[in-house]
Amino acid sequence: MPTLDENLNRLDAREPIADPVIRVRVVNVNIPFFQMVWLLLKLAIAAIPAAILFFMLAGLVGAAIATLMGGAFSGMFNGFHWI
Repeated sequence: MPTLDENLNRLDAREPIADPVIRVRVVNVNIPFFQMVWLLLKLAIAAIPAAILFFMLAGLVGAAIATLMGGAFSGMFNGFHWI
């Protein structure tokens, strides 16, 4: 199997191609089961603060839009009663 340096040298020696996109297809990922579990656990833990920040930002944007609307919808449920 060629080394990384050999592959890079081979790519540098080639003539430039018109389309610079190199298509790659991954056919196999060899990772032990418990390392995959650990990786997904860390991903789940990292998603918690990200979700909190996202919902705080969405709340601020919603509050700003509601403030800019200036009560345009304040009378929408004026005649609505539960009983």
